[in-house]
Amino acid sequence: MVLDMSTLIIRHTGGGGDGASFHVERLTDGKRTKPVDIDSPVGFPVEGRPHSGLIRELRWYLEWFLDYPFEPVTEHAERVLKSLRNWGRQTFNALFDSRQGGEFLKDALDGGHYDRLHLQVSSDDPGILAWPWEALEDPAAGLLAQTCQIDRRLNEVVDPPDLDENLGSVVDAPDDRSPRRIKLTRACRAASFYECSTAGRRRRRPNRGAKESERTDAR
Repeated sequence: MVLDMSTLIIRHTGGGGDGASFHVERLTDGKRTKPVDIDSPVGFPVEGRPHSGLIRELRWYLEWFLDYPFEPVTEHAERVLKSLRNWGRQTFNALFDSRQGGEFLKDALDGGHYDRLHLQVSSDDPGILAWPWEALEDPAAGLLAQTCQIDRRLNEVVDPPDLDENLGSVVDAPDDRSPRRIKLTRACRAASFYECSTAGRRRRRPNRGAKESERTDAR
């Protein structure tokens, strides 16, 4: 019963290109909020990359930068984390800023304890499941993934579709312990401390030219 009281479902109700619609559903009684539109992270802006978007740059961050986190690309990495944090806050506000959404969240927290909260992202679209939901952030309480449980599920129990490029590259669903999912959580945590750690994350390493050139060309 405790699990039911603390479980909220973020259910995909339509769309998936530039944005998609979702409602928040309470597991205990099936009540749901009105659908809200959420911007897709695929085209979500990243400073300095006008022809790219958050998902593409996040893939670079996870697959290249974390293996070689040195200048001259640290400034771009910081901009990716800033964009990730902005998307996480904006998405949280869209889902829970309404009166009903806020009430659902308050009841699930049972006194403000996020470690009780269990969020389930539900969709039949693998692209939606690939969104970086671990970046959800309450501006007043911080990054949700640091304390609460976040997982993904299908709306309907059917044979799973083939994973598309975004899903395979970013989160390797459905295994929450996959290396890329772990890296994604690390990136979200780094983003949550972006404003106070910009200078501290800049590091230098000599004799980097060939390796950096290889990584830049790969993008």
